[in-house]
Amino acid sequence: MSVVTSESTVGGPAAGLPPAVVVEDLVKTYPGTRALKGVSLSVRSGEFRALVGENGSGKSTLVGILGGKTVADPGGRVEIFGQPLVQGNPSKAADAGVAVIHQELLMVPQLSAMENVFLGDLPARGSVVSRRRMRREYNELAERGGIDVPADALVSGLSVAQQAMLEILRALRREARLVIMDEPTVTLGVPEREKLYAIVAGMRRQGVTFVLVSHDLEEVMGLADSVTVFRDGSLVRTAPKEAWTKERLVVAMLGDERAGTLSQGIGGGPISKESPELDARTGHTSTGPPRSREFRAPLLRVRGVRAGAKVRIDEIEVAAGEIVGLAGLVGSGRTSVLRAIAGDFPGSTGHMELESQAVAWPKSVSAALDRGVALLPEDRKTRGLVLDMPVYDNVTLSDLSAVSRGGTLRRSRSWSRASGLLASVEFRGAVGGPVRTLSGGNQQKVMVAKWLHRAPRVLLIDEPTRGIDIGAKQDIMRVLNDLADLGHAILWVSSEFEEVIAVSHRVLLISKGRCVAELSGNEMTLDRVLAGVFEADFESQRHSKSESAQ
Repeated sequence: MSVVTSESTVGGPAAGLPPAVVVEDLVKTYPGTRALKGVSLSVRSGEFRALVGENGSGKSTLVGILGGKTVADPGGRVEIFGQPLVQGNPSKAADAGVAVIHQELLMVPQLSAMENVFLGDLPARGSVVSRRRMRREYNELAERGGIDVPADALVSGLSVAQQAMLEILRALRREARLVIMDEPTVTLGVPEREKLYAIVAGMRRQGVTFVLVSHDLEEVMGLADSVTVFRDGSLVRTAPKEAWTKERLVVAMLGDERAGTLSQGIGGGPISKESPELDARTGHTSTGPPRSREFRAPLLRVRGVRAGAKVRIDEIEVAAGEIVGLAGLVGSGRTSVLRAIAGDFPGSTGHMELESQAVAWPKSVSAALDRGVALLPEDRKTRGLVLDMPVYDNVTLSDLSAVSRGGTLRRSRSWSRASGLLASVEFRGAVGGPVRTLSGGNQQKVMVAKWLHRAPRVLLIDEPTRGIDIGAKQDIMRVLNDLADLGHAILWVSSEFEEVIAVSHRVLLISKGRCVAELSGNEMTLDRVLAGVFEADFESQRHSKSESAQ
């Protein structure tokens, strides 16, 4: 497929309205790389346009320019609703009617939900902020958006899904005409996604234009009017969604040769729900369930796990070489289970056995690491990596003693050790560069390498494919398979139930902090997973309402 730098027009502008976005010959150069290579495109007023491509393909750079965060190289042109955009100034972009909802949510944890929504645009009379008016307008916005987040709730106590809803309220508050959403649903469960989609539909009826960046091709095909594909800084093609299939999108994003490897699967199973061979209803390929095999005695056994007011797990076992998935809705307690086992949940209790030997319940992350249990957290940017530190230092940070001599860090040893581990996880990037400059997929690989440096026996992995492109997702799934083949016990969480089914040997269904079912072999179907988590969640809510009514 030939790569072009401009698009064919998809329809014309809405009657009487200028295009929402016009970009001509846009170039953006960073040291050592050209992120955009003469890109031209237009988006009609009222249209829903999706931008897809691998991390590093140029779509996020374009979003940065449209949102006023990034300045393009001289020579190109950017217009928003017929007016030139003042680049590099987010407030000017907001004045032009642009709102950007980022994957990494821009919230102030110490402020309330209401204060975050109105931040930078507080209702005031003179110099006095009117909290009564703020509360009234917040409640009106929340009702309009169907969002149930109390005005005075501190953001630090809200789930990521709830914070994402506040970003939507912020856009509603500012009466944005162009809403750019960068992976808005990667942290959301199915109910939260449906609520977001309903809000988007309502805003579209009011004439709001949307630009969506997403790696979820199912979502793209369901929401968008048209899709633009980026690859290596160039615009490959724009076409109405009816002209695309998921397979055609994958080929356009990766190129024919790389896209062909997606059909091979891993260990007898597919790598993701985008794989052409994956039956989304059964979660299996035509050859049967992935990696059916017998396992010996469990490497990890935990019993009586208690964490906070919610988590009550009777028992979980994971054998050496086994991958066990935890499937549940957002707020089900699945992440809390991993954190408790990893010593990362203050006050958690339980009983742990490693290779049939009882060990003390870890009260800290370091205690768990000393026992060979490592957690790869969901939020790699704030809890997993030091963004301004070089890649190789991030990798060896988990055990500096292994790359030191006489208490002195040996840079050459650190570089050599990190390079070997990074090669094993198919890292593609500069080993000496800062982590901040890497794509999401490469950042995730750095975090995997970091904990492999510590040589754990048990890996607890939370959302390893969140917000990464399809090529990097393929690599991560292969790495999980390789780690299992090396004898690691893996307990992991993903919001993509198809992924959990495709990669895991067993799936545990989590609802309200409890394990409500276990599926294996031919039982691992998407229908059963969805039915299990939704029915358990519904029954739990009905029981809670019944108790409160008594």
